[in-house]
Amino acid sequence: MRCLIVSKTRAGNAICVGALATNRTNLRLTERPDFPFLPVDTRYEIGQVWEIAYSPCENVDPPHVEDVLVNKARFIYSRPDLATDLPNWVNPWKGNVIEVFGRKTRYTTSGSRYIQDDIPDRSVGFWIPDKDLTYNEPYYRYGRFRMRYVGFAIPPKIIKAGRLVRVSLSRWFKPDDAEGDFPERCYLQVSGVY
Repeated sequence: MRCLIVSKTRAGNAICVGALATNRTNLRLTERPDFPFLPVDTRYEIGQVWEIAYSPCENVDPPHVEDVLVNKARFIYSRPDLATDLPNWVNPWKGNVIEVFGRKTRYTTSGSRYIQDDIPDRSVGFWIPDKDLTYNEPYYRYGRFRMRYVGFAIPPKIIKAGRLVRVSLSRWFKPDDAEGDFPERCYLQVSGVY
């Protein structure tokens, strides 16, 4: 199936590559069944179209249901302007950040949004914010809320209201300084701007 690479994000010493298949399914590409990421020197770049034969990964941990194992991939061509093309391929959430992921995110006292018990049906999606997001490394601010920017591209200082944004949920984790009984969570992050 043809797939458009829509994001590359940092995941420690690895890369998370997001794609959108021609059937409009969000995918997260991997080449190893036991590791949901790709090496830093991955061949995939944002805007490229690939013909990819893949199979769903086994043992996915919801909400990260987009993980697929790449069996074979062939580069086709590059699409230079995702800002023009991508809005026609996605069905974004619109408005306030609370709308993303079915209104299932909650927030910490510092303003980070996360999911914990009420798990959405996916971990990636697109959003058109109703007000500007301002970048103050490593976070984008939306009013009192903040979302870590994990994309590979240089982040714009301001994401204007009405611009298409790719949002995702981190893998399950708890902060290093958290108490022993602190639950694992998936934190809301900005993974692409178009």
